[in-house]
Amino acid sequence: MRVLLVSMPIEERQRFHTDMDSINYPLGLIYLYSSLEKAGHTVDMLFMNNDTYDNAANKLFIKLQDFKPDCVGFNVLTINRVSTEEGIKICEEEKVSVVLGGIHASLFYNKYLEKHTEVTVVIGEGEETFVELLSGKKRQYIKGIAYYNKKVVRTKERPLIEDLDKLPFPKHEYFFKEGNRTHAYLISSRGCPFLCSFCCLHTISKRKYRTRSVENVMAEIDYIIRNHPQVKTIEFSDDTLLLDINRAKLLMKAIITRGSDIKFRCSARFKPFDLELAKLMEKAGFHTIMFGLETGCRVLLKSIHKAITPEDVIETWKILAQTNINAVPFLIVGFPGETQSTVEETISLIKWMKLIKPFFIYDIGILLVYPNTEVYSIMKSRGCIDDSYWDTDKDIPMYTVEHDYNTLLDFKNQIIFRTMTYKDLLRFVASIILITIKHTEKPRFWKEKLLWPIIKRIVNIT
Repeated sequence: MRVLLVSMPIEERQRFHTDMDSINYPLGLIYLYSSLEKAGHTVDMLFMNNDTYDNAANKLFIKLQDFKPDCVGFNVLTINRVSTEEGIKICEEEKVSVVLGGIHASLFYNKYLEKHTEVTVVIGEGEETFVELLSGKKRQYIKGIAYYNKKVVRTKERPLIEDLDKLPFPKHEYFFKEGNRTHAYLISSRGCPFLCSFCCLHTISKRKYRTRSVENVMAEIDYIIRNHPQVKTIEFSDDTLLLDINRAKLLMKAIITRGSDIKFRCSARFKPFDLELAKLMEKAGFHTIMFGLETGCRVLLKSIHKAITPEDVIETWKILAQTNINAVPFLIVGFPGETQSTVEETISLIKWMKLIKPFFIYDIGILLVYPNTEVYSIMKSRGCIDDSYWDTDKDIPMYTVEHDYNTLLDFKNQIIFRTMTYKDLLRFVASIILITIKHTEKPRFWKEKLLWPIIKRIVNIT
């Protein structure tokens, strides 16, 4: 069969207004791509996260005429649900079969099927389910789907894929066909056992942590480097790359043994972490680790179920201070219970961290409310939202139950500017200048050879 995989545009306020070579690409979709291709299907894809709605609709219509797919699979996330609805309608008008997957479709399959009775929804992980769905097998015998037959029918739940090594490597090639991309992505594990109050990832992964073998991960790294020699950085997109600290050390040792000029980056939790792991990561070429801190308030850390304390944060930061790794904490304001007092605690912790190992805060998030999260349940219980909200074309809501947007913005700005050092101020100004230069016409000699390197050097001050 001819299968078109589609990711429609995300809401405008969260789009990246930059070139496609510098943003991440969806590993979930390209895992589906390679799995379907391995099963003998002809596959193509439209990744349109940062397009306008109108432009994406036009692209989809043209692709349907040119590629003539037998089936279109939409990746439905809360953040692109509005544009996906338009995409479904286009496919229905063109009489093309539609399959929906992703977190939002898995949660609200009833709503989709009552509105679009001809579609099929894949619930949970899609690689095995989608392949089986296209095999001709009757739907009632396929685990992990929902469809409409006089009423909504949901089949038996499909177990999560335990042996991740059996999956073919994702179709990286799609994102290296054009442009000058030097940044690749891979995922070495799936799932997170924690249940943070603002996170909806457990919808798919069921809080089960599964890993690929170190050998399999290294084989994919080799594959990327061999087929895309322009790659300079590989980012691990795992939710919890370092959760199994012994496995993480084995992976670092394997990367060191292989040897290359490739740099790596990842996201991580503040624990488990130790000096041996930090030194191994530095030697392996990890230049950046992004940590999910969210808040510096002890009470809020507990209430949002981060399972870390300020002491854990400081301990890990002291370890990182013994390396040249660029460490960056992610922060969010506006959790239930956020007050000026909790903001003061966050400011205090950030100042302490910067004394130990400097870092620059480019931005701080304001808490967004996703379905199937604890903060969503709190918002519902207070009568501020219900499931009908997701039928509208409104953006994902901020948690404004306790504070209005201006107050939350003030909290955010307080943390950024009251913890800013003079080096941070230099970087802040330099970043603005660099962005301005980058978006002007082709830089003249004085920009390209003189100003640009100086500004970039300032931006990289740590």
